[in-house]
This record gives sequence, C-alpha cells and structure tokens, in this order.
Amino acid sequence: MSFVGDFQSNPEEISINNDNSLFIWLDVLGFAEAVDDVEKYRELSELLKKFQALFVESDKYDTKIISDGLILYTKEPTEEMISLIFKEIAEKQFEFILKNKYFIRGGIAIGSRYESDEVTDQFISNGLARAYSLESSGIDWPLIATDEKNIQRIRDMFIIDGNHEFFGLEEAFNKNGKTIYFIDFIKEDETYLKLLEEKIFKFKDTPAVRNKYVWLLRYYLHRFEDSRKYIDESLKGIVLWVI
Repeated sequence: MSFVGDFQSNPEEISINNDNSLFIWLDVLGFAEAVDDVEKYRELSELLKKFQALFVESDKYDTKIISDGLILYTKEPTEEMISLIFKEIAEKQFEFILKNKYFIRGGIAIGSRYESDEVTDQFISNGLARAYSLESSGIDWPLIATDEKNIQRIRDMFIIDGNHEFFGLEEAFNKNGKTIYFIDFIKEDETYLKLLEEKIFKFKDTPAVRNKYVWLLRYYLHRFEDSRKYIDESLKGIVLWVI
C-alpha cells in the first residue's frame, strides 16, 4: 500500500481532469505516534476500520483506507450534496468520538478525478494530495477542515460569486492565524465534555497535544455557555472566560 505522501510531491502539479471532485482525508489522532508500538498500531488500525464502516453505506461518496488514513471522495458533486455530506460527516464524527474516545482530524479539498492504478497500487489525484497536505500541515486542531483556497475552488466549481458561501462550514483560525473552515460536529453532551477534560489532564505534560483539546473545550464553552459550571475548577484558568 502506498503512503499518500509518497505518490506525489506537489499536489498542484497534477491536472489530469478539471477540479470537479471532492476529497476528504481523515486521520485518527495518535496514529502517527503509534507506528513503533505494534499493539497500539493494531488497535488504531481496527479503529480506522470501524470509522470507515460508518461511511460505507452512504450513497454520497466512496471510501478507501490508504495507509493510516481514510479518504472519502465524490466525483462531480452537486452544491446541495456537498452541504449534506458535511452534515453527515459531522454526525458520524461525533458518534465515533463518543464511542471510541479518539478524535479525528481531516482535510477537505477539491481536485481532479480520483484515479487508481490497480497494478502498482498507486492513487493519483491532486485533490487527494491537497486534502492530505492540508490535514498534515494546515489543520492544527482535531477538526475536519479546509482553507480559503479550497473554499474558493468549491465556489468556482458551482460558479458562485462573492466570499460569503461556506457550505455550512464554520470559520476559525489555525495556530498560525490562517483562516480555516471546519465541519462543526459538536453537540451539547456531558460525556463529550468530560472526555475533553480527560484528554487535557492526560496530556498536561505534552503542551502541543494538550492545546488541541483546550481549543475544543474553548469552542464547546463558546457554543454552550451554560456548560461552564460543569467543568473542573482547575480548568477555569485554561479556558479564560470572562465571569
């Protein structure tokens, strides 16, 4: 099986077809760190299969596991279909998190039609490479998101003028202050809130990881202000709200 990063060095260089297909690259957080731990890697591989199983019955896209991630792709989607896909992913993302206590990060991109060479087991599409590259370098939080360039590509695909159509995605910033647009999967749920607290405490000595969950906690409390009274007292300084 080929790693996504192996088959193409620059996703902008391949242009087999027009940019008319949607690609969403999904990654279970913690997979990369488990490569040298056989048991952990096996556990996460099984989780990835469970995650894929949530999507296989949908008629809106196809799915395939590639290396340590999952790709969802739709050839020539309609404008209405893209918004429905994002809503469906949000439901499945939240379901997976609550059930398995693992979070998902992903990249959303538009690109050329997905091509597969069954002989060499290579996968070729600038859309696939764009989604992978975006997830690995542009999305810092446990979110499935895209950037301004790919939002514009979606608008261009449907000949949409203006800069205010986000197809149901929410706007935020990555750690470098660049704008991203993400699938808002969060629902008001006490189990989810406690899971975020557990992750923050678990990674208290690993700030780079801990801060991913701090971001989610801040966003959750922004969305559901009444939940502030339920969080652990020791976290109140971390989320920095105004009393």
